[in-house]
Amino acid sequence: YGDAFLTWSISESPSADWLSLDTTGGWLNPGDSASITITFDATGLNLGYYYDTLVVSSNDPNNPTINIPIQLTVYTGDKIFVYPSPGFPRSGSRVLTFANLPDEGKIYVYTLSGSLVWKHSFTNIDKYYSWNGKNQFGNDIASGVYFYHVENKSGDVLKKGKFAVVR
Repeated sequence: YGDAFLTWSISESPSADWLSLDTTGGWLNPGDSASITITFDATGLNLGYYYDTLVVSSNDPNNPTINIPIQLTVYTGDKIFVYPSPGFPRSGSRVLTFANLPDEGKIYVYTLSGSLVWKHSFTNIDKYYSWNGKNQFGNDIASGVYFYHVENKSGDVLKKGKFAVVR
């Protein structure tokens, strides 16, 4: 709503290797707009949350500085799965396998009503964990549908899902 050129610059605070900008400044005629491409690169990052702030500075007397919070979440949750489902077919294996797990974390299994059936902490595994279908008291779980979630070592939920058991 002015009639002067807008000069602007954008920077990161603090600077993050996983974030890059295609431009860091420029000027605009009155009424014009600009697009900035922000690229996120999670290569080599551990699972978890990463934070940064983009600081936009300009000659706008009403808003000389605007801070824009940025969060990058690195996870592999869509690759985690349970097989077979339904589990425990009468003629097959008596285990359920949780596949593509992180190096360290926890698995939780719940009934449909939300009661905890079983939990397991794991470290230094080969991406798979086979569970014998016994609850936290050592008893076989009943036929039905169960919910599960997998957390990494920081407690971040990487995957929520469900599986069925047929006895």
